Amino acid sequence: TFCQFFPRLENYFEVPNKKKYFAIVTEWVDSEPIYSVFKTSIKSLKMFTTQLVFLLHHLQASRVISRDIKPSNLLVCKHYQTILVCDFDLGLYLPGTEYISYEGMKVPGTPGFIDPSFFVPGSDLTKCDIYSAGKTLAALVANVEEKDVQKIKTSNLVKLACNRISSKSHKKNFHDLLHLMVNRDSKKRGTTKDLVMHPFVCS
Repeated sequence: TFCQFFPRLENYFEVPNKKKYFAIVTEWVDSEPIYSVFKTSIKSLKMFTTQLVFLLHHLQASRVISRDIKPSNLLVCKHYQTILVCDFDLGLYLPGTEYISYEGMKVPGTPGFIDPSFFVPGSDLTKCDIYSAGKTLAALVANVEEKDVQKIKTSNLVKLACNRISSKSHKKNFHDLLHLMVNRDSKKRGTTKDLVMHPFVCS
């Protein structure tokens, strides 16, 4: 049942004597951490942003929510320069669900990247990865280490990231995109379709 929801998994098995845990065996991917290869040139930034946005769109279309998008959970495939997301330990599969509330759930994710609307009763869980991805994108561009993100106000992190972009038109579009992703109000936050159609991504 588990593998039919995640077809890329080759096999999984129970860990001996610990029945409440299981291990997952997947194909080997020759990749490296995102921090070691990330570049802030407009061409590289647009390529990375586009891949990240389409990755989010694919996850949501597959009804999968990571709940822990952050720099250390993103890898770059060496041969194809494609972005991969790893570590679905906190992930959820939501078959046929258009909306799910945070109420009654334990706080998931990594400090600094956790969707703040998690603490607002009735907020929509399906957009939490968009917020985390926005914080991840801003942190990478601003060259802020993952452990330090929680020390910086989100609006200031966005400013730091945008200040590293020299082109005024690209800076404006990038700022608009980040604002759409990290809006504290999940109802006002963009959907993955909004992100895919955003000028910074599609132009």
